[in-house]
Amino acid sequence: MNNIEYKRLFSDQRNPVLALIVVFLFTVAGVLLIGPVLGIGFTTLIYNIDAMSLDRFLQQPETFENGRKALLLYQGASALGAFLTPVLLYFSIYERKNPFILLPIKGLEDQMLVMAVLATFSFMIVNTVFIEWNANMDLPGFLQPFEDWAKNMEDQLREVTEFLTKFDSVSYFLAAIVVVAIIPAIVEELLFRGAIQNIFFQISKNHHLAIWLAAILFSAIHVQFYGFIPRVLLGALFGYLYVWSGNIWLAVLGHFVNNGISLLVLYLYQQDKISYDVESDESAPWYAILPFLIIFIASMVFLYRHYKKLHGKVEESI
Repeated sequence: MNNIEYKRLFSDQRNPVLALIVVFLFTVAGVLLIGPVLGIGFTTLIYNIDAMSLDRFLQQPETFENGRKALLLYQGASALGAFLTPVLLYFSIYERKNPFILLPIKGLEDQMLVMAVLATFSFMIVNTVFIEWNANMDLPGFLQPFEDWAKNMEDQLREVTEFLTKFDSVSYFLAAIVVVAIIPAIVEELLFRGAIQNIFFQISKNHHLAIWLAAILFSAIHVQFYGFIPRVLLGALFGYLYVWSGNIWLAVLGHFVNNGISLLVLYLYQQDKISYDVESDESAPWYAILPFLIIFIASMVFLYRHYKKLHGKVEESI
């Protein structure tokens, strides 16, 4: 990502701190209002869940006929409202530009796509170390109220996830791929990398700081303390994929690979095709992690060198 690209996306006439506040307000509106309303609207329209039953549906979807499919639809529509709406509103109203300017059609090389897939997949294995460490973290005694709240939230989210990812048919698995892998990959990357990370860069003029701040927010909004660190690291990976390629589609691809492979492995596990449980908090053994760590480092070095080469060409053309 270079200065010319930022000027194409963002106006120098806008105050970046104010821009961050605007995105934050739009995101709050999306998460707390627009997303739930859109989710409820689609769910009630398609599955005929009356207004009096909405609260029970959200609390106990398993008690409804087609409750799993209805909840999956609710999750997908809610994600669109929660994460895509802030981007559309921000660029349309504040920047006065077409929001889809963030999604360039050209500029991706096959080598970059391959390296992004390798980097993401290999990091998924490496990240199991941090998943196990974070999942078993013990907090000091004075943080007991927070720990109780965090574990309660974790249990609730785990129950919802387990309910949604019981794959009883190939068609439901494909629908889950759309809702859990494709939609979040696009809308979350547009918001957290395309908008928020770019605004942090406008404020700080530091790519690394912008990437990590956006990654922290990306993880925090998922409200899973016992998965907070691994998700921060994933968010940072997507941030570097974006900056070093200059194209947000690489971050979208990485996000999709992470979510999609997790679903595929879970599906195969449920079908007794493999013995590995992706929902386990246990780390992969060191002898499995080591080769994937090497692949991850090599692929990231390739992406960084491509970035430096591209950046040098841009500097020469100015």
